[in-house]
Parts: sequence; structure tokens; C-alpha cells
Amino acid sequence: MPGAAGATEEDIPLRSGGTPARWQSNLTLLVAGNGISSLGNAVYLVAAVLYLKDITDSALLLGLFQFLALIPGFILSPLSGSLIDRWSRRNVLIATDILRGVLMIAAGLLLVIGFGHAPAVLLTLSFAAGLGHAFFVPAAQALIPEIVPPSHLSSANALRTGGSQLFNMTGNAVGGVLFVVLGAPVVLILNGVTFLVSAVQELWIVVPHRQRAGKATPLTAETLRRDVATVIRYLRDAPVIRGRIIAQAGMFLLSPVFLLTLPFVLIDELGTGEQVLGYIFAASLAGGIGVFVALSRLSTDRLVALPVAAIAYAVFGLVCAALAVERSLPVLAVGAVLAGGAAAAVYLSATVRIQHSAPTEMHGRLFAVMEAAAAGVAPFAYLATGWALDRLGIDRISVLYVAAALPALLWALRLATVERGSRVHDADTGDKRGTDR
Repeated sequence: MPGAAGATEEDIPLRSGGTPARWQSNLTLLVAGNGISSLGNAVYLVAAVLYLKDITDSALLLGLFQFLALIPGFILSPLSGSLIDRWSRRNVLIATDILRGVLMIAAGLLLVIGFGHAPAVLLTLSFAAGLGHAFFVPAAQALIPEIVPPSHLSSANALRTGGSQLFNMTGNAVGGVLFVVLGAPVVLILNGVTFLVSAVQELWIVVPHRQRAGKATPLTAETLRRDVATVIRYLRDAPVIRGRIIAQAGMFLLSPVFLLTLPFVLIDELGTGEQVLGYIFAASLAGGIGVFVALSRLSTDRLVALPVAAIAYAVFGLVCAALAVERSLPVLAVGAVLAGGAAAAVYLSATVRIQHSAPTEMHGRLFAVMEAAAAGVAPFAYLATGWALDRLGIDRISVLYVAAALPALLWALRLATVERGSRVHDADTGDKRGTDR
């Protein structure tokens, strides 16, 4: 990322996180730490899915695994957002990485010695790791504006998330192989180590001193109530940001149909090896990386003004419609790339919009709301999809794809209509005042 000479935006500590060398170093440390833990976590998720399928062959149980991982983000969102806006966001990242690392290693050791019921261990681990995730994600998103100049928010978010996606893609590609070679318990232990390494990386991030009003106020029941009321009022008066958060939640509502059916289509319908599941997950992440690279070339102002969500929903709907008609390995691979790109586009659009337009002291709460919105629908979507798949069976799986394609395409049409009817620059100005027009 280019620096600048003279008294430029990059040299203003309170806005940019320090000089170009300092904020670029901070961003590199954040990207590296997130990437290492993402690599191990991707391997773990593939191994856990394959392990649960092997020992139970239940789509409902796979849905429950995802439910338990996501539901803490919904339950804890009021508390996590308020705490993140008061605590050091860097320290939140370090603490949650250490917590998840210890949990993964402990669960792996329990499976190695054969202590406890294996599905119960994995389901408990999924919920416990989800608790850490509920704090980590909003804190990482809220930390970016503290260490990166406003003009570089788009590229910084694309670099952080795209880097994590790249490591995720690598982990997914080798996850199936490592599951076959090492087994799930060893994979869990290795994942725990990656979280601890990530925490060490994040220790070196230096956040410029900046006073936040929220930090001076202790968190009590009354201040928590006020924090919640403040963010509700803000979202009521900021329809553009509210719409981006809803779009992100909608993608989590529909994507389980694609993700949860993959193991059954690949292994049971197409008869592929278990390692192919990791390759298809990797293809999905490759699509996301491609979108992050493409969108990172846009200015922050341009990105927040584009109808990204409408295009993404149209693409996702067409992917599901294609899978309802034809399910071959090439179609699945291309569909994975496109679906991953659609999800990435919606995420980046929502994230940059909040960082660009909302008050910095509210970022933790707003990102917690975004996480809560996704976590509030995704667990139930996974459970419902797993239940429906168990009832329908592989022979009638096309019904699920049609059920996802129709609302995605209708939603895309609705979003496109809203975008055409709005004046984006006026909305941007309103967001910066705390109200969208």
C-alpha cells in the first residue's frame, strides 16, 4: 500500500493509526495472525464435518454443529458490542484466540484418549468456540478503522478478509486429506496451535492512543441498556446501513442450502472421495478471494455506492437454480466459486459501509448487530436445511435448491429497485451525520 510525503491523511495519528510504515505494519500483523488461525480452523471444520458424517450420517446433526457455532453471536451481541467499544479491541482478539486455542487442544486430547462421547465433544467444542467467535469478529472489524486511514478501508478490509479466505481455501483443500491421514483428534490439536500462534502475532499490533467516551463509562446494566437503545436509534435513522446488515443476514439464511448439501451430493450422489469436499470448499473461497481482489481496486466511496448486494443475490439465485437442474462435479465447482464470490461481495459491502459512515465509537456495537443478525438466522437455517434434507433424501434434493433460488432472485430484484430509487451521495452524507435519507 503506498505511503505519502508531507502532511497527508496517512500522517495524522488520530485518524490513520500513525505513519504509513506503522499502519501498514499493524495491518500486516493483523492479516498474518488472522490468516494463520484461519488455516487451522478451515482444516478443523472440514475434519469435523467428515468425522460427524462418518460416525452419525445425520444431516440434522451437521446442522446442529453449525447451529451451536453460530448461536452465541446472536445471544451475546448486546454484551459483546458494548464491551468491544469499551475494551482494547486488540486485546479482545488476543484473548479470544487464546481461549479458542486452549479449547481446541483440550477437545483433541479428549478424543485421542477416548474420553466422552465423540459427537458430544464436538458439539460442545462448537458452542464454546462460537463464544470466542462472537467477540473476535466484531472486534477485528472495529479495529480496522483504528489502524488504517479512512481512504484505505476498502483495500484493508479486502486484504484482511481475502487473506483469511486464502488461508481458508488452503485449509479446505488439504482438510480432507489430513482427516484421512491424521484423523480428527490430531487436526483439532493442530488447529489449537494455530490460534495460539495467531495470538502471538496480534501482541505486536500497536494501536494509537485515542480516547473513546464509551471507555470512560463502566459497563453496568443501565449503561448496557443505554448502549442498546443508542444503536437501535441509530439503525432506525440509517436505512442504508440497516439495509446492508439485513442483506448480510439474508445470505446466511440461504447459504446453508448450498453448504449443507455438499457432502451428500458429492459423496452419496456423485460417489467422490471425501477429500473432494475440501476442494469444493476451497473453490468457494477462491471465488470470495477473487471478489475481494476486484473490489479492493475501488475507492471506498465508490464501493459503498455500488448495488453490490443486488448483483450478489442474483448470482447466488442462479447458482441454486442451476444445481436444481444439473449436479455434476464441474457444475458444483463453478457454482462454489460463484456462491463464494456472492457471499464475499455482500460481506465487504456491509463492512466497509459501517466503517466508512458510522461513528467510530459505535463500530463495536454495529458489527455485533451484524454478527447477531447473521447468527440469528443461520443456526435455524442450518437446522431447517438438515431436517429437510433428512426428510427429502438425496433423490429430491432439487426441491431445496429451488427453495433457495426463488427468494434469492426475488431479493435481488427488490434490492436493485431500492438502489435505483435512492440517491447514493445524499445517503452517504446522511450516514456520516448518523442518519441516512
